[in-house]
Amino acid sequence: PYHYRCRWAKIVRGRRSARDLPSSCAACALSLFLSLATSSAASSDESSPLNWTQLPDLPEPLGFAGALSGGCDDKLVFAGGSNFPFPTWTSTKHFDDRVWTLGGDISWTWELSSVVLPAPTAYAACGSISGQVVCAGGQTPDGIINNTFAIPCDLTALRPLPSMPVPTAFASSAVLGGELWVLGGDTGTGPNATTNVWVLDAQLSQWRAGPPLPTARKLSLAVVHANSLYMMSGRRQDEGRKPEFLKDCWKLNDSAHVESASLRTPRHSLQMWPSRSEAAWERCASLPAVVMAGTVGVLNNRIFTMGGDDGAHFGMVSPDNPGYPKMACVYDSYEDAWSSAGSTPEGFVTTTAIPWQDGLVLNGGEVKPRVRTNHTWLVRSIEVPTRRRRRQRWTLWRRRVRSAVEPGSHKAGFNAHGSY
Repeated sequence: PYHYRCRWAKIVRGRRSARDLPSSCAACALSLFLSLATSSAASSDESSPLNWTQLPDLPEPLGFAGALSGGCDDKLVFAGGSNFPFPTWTSTKHFDDRVWTLGGDISWTWELSSVVLPAPTAYAACGSISGQVVCAGGQTPDGIINNTFAIPCDLTALRPLPSMPVPTAFASSAVLGGELWVLGGDTGTGPNATTNVWVLDAQLSQWRAGPPLPTARKLSLAVVHANSLYMMSGRRQDEGRKPEFLKDCWKLNDSAHVESASLRTPRHSLQMWPSRSEAAWERCASLPAVVMAGTVGVLNNRIFTMGGDDGAHFGMVSPDNPGYPKMACVYDSYEDAWSSAGSTPEGFVTTTAIPWQDGLVLNGGEVKPRVRTNHTWLVRSIEVPTRRRRRQRWTLWRRRVRSAVEPGSHKAGFNAHGSY
C-alpha cells in the first residue's frame, strides 16, 4: 500500500524535487510506477479486445461468399456459397453445391463430404439445432427459393423440411428457444427488402409468422445474447429511391417472444402474427457505423460485429474498389452502448461467425465486390474484466435470478448476406 502522507504525491504534482524523496518511500514510488504501467497496458487491451488466429484455408482457392454454415458436434459445416471464376471482373456468378467440414480440434483439417446440396445455393438463413444445420431459403442460379432442409451432423442424407411460406434470401437468422428465426431479407418480388419474420420449429416441422421488423431490410445481422434476440444494420431501397444504409439496432421484447411461442399450431398449418405488433421490438443504441452484411457473435458476454459494408463505395464494382472496412464494434447490453473493438484482419461480408468453444470461427466471405477469400479465422476475446464490468455482471446475474423466481419482476436483458 502507498504511504498516505508520502511526499511522492507532492513530487508527482511537481511541488518537490526527487532529492526530497525519503528512502522509506522508495518502495511506494516503485509500486506507484508499476501500477501506472499496468494500468496503461490494461487500457491498451481494453481498446482492442479481440485476438485473431488464422486456421487452415479452405482448399477451394477462390473461396465462397454466402455459404450455408453452422457448428455440428465436433466439426463445422460449410456448404454451397457463390464466387466469380477467373476472369473475376467479367465472369458469371457461380453457385456451389458441395459440403465441406472443418474438424474443430487441434488439427483443424478440411474434408470434402460426399453429400451435396439439393441445388447450388448461397445466402440462405442457417442455424444449428439439435445435431443438424438447418438451412432455409437462399438464392440459386434460377433465383430466390423457399426450399428448407437440414444437414445432419453425421453427413448422411439431407433431411427435407417444410418450405418457407415465402421465398427469401439475404435475410439474417438466429436460433432462439430451439427455433430458427429468419429476419427480413429479399423475396425477389415487390420492394427491395421486407419486414417479414418467419420462425421454424424444426421438431414440429412447421413455420409460423413472427413479429414484423420495425422497418424493412435485408443484409442485416442477428444474434441471441442472454436469451434475447438482437437485430441490427442492413439496407433497404424503395422503388425509385437511392439505397438507405442502416445502423440502427433492435431487441425483441421478451413478451413478444413468449407471445410468438404461443402461436404454435397443429402440424403443417401457418398462424399469422396479430396486428398488435408495434411494441414487439425495442430500440437500442445505434451502431457507430453501418455494418450491413457483416457478421456478429457473442464473446465475453458482449456482442461483437466484425466486418461489414459501410456503403462508402457502394456500387463501385471494379478493381479500384479498396474493399470493405476492417472494423469491429462491441455492444454492452448492460449500458446499451456501442464502441470500437479495433480492426479485423480482413474486411469481409456475407460470412458467418460460428460459436466454437470460447471463440468464433469465420470462413470465406467477400472482401471487395466479386472478390472472395478462402481464409479461416478463429477469434477470441482477450479482454480482462475490469472491476466495473465484474460488478455489472454480478448485478445482471442477480436480476436474472430474481426474474426467474419472482413473476413480473424486471428481466434484464446469421448473418446476412450488393455484389455479394
